[in-house]
Amino acid sequence: MPNYIDFSWKVEGGQPLTATQLQKWESIIHDAMGGSGWVVMRQVKGVWYVDEAWVTVAPGQDEKRSDRRTAVRDALRRQGITVEISPLQK
Repeated sequence: MPNYIDFSWKVEGGQPLTATQLQKWESIIHDAMGGSGWVVMRQVKGVWYVDEAWVTVAPGQDEKRSDRRTAVRDALRRQGITVEISPLQK
């Protein structure tokens, strides 16, 4: 079964991504997540932030979810995309 990622995109003062950009970013993020989960991205005054990036862990494992914000940020940066981890979520 393929991994399912629920994406949320929020824009506060800036231009939203185009459909092409959105598809590219979601593909990069999907690979970085390594499992099913959810991602919340927020743009504030033109700067994109990873607010949340969680992978749900399969039943029977110790943790219920895994924080993947750093992995998402790093994967996007490797593709030349400037993004930060939200200071509100650190």
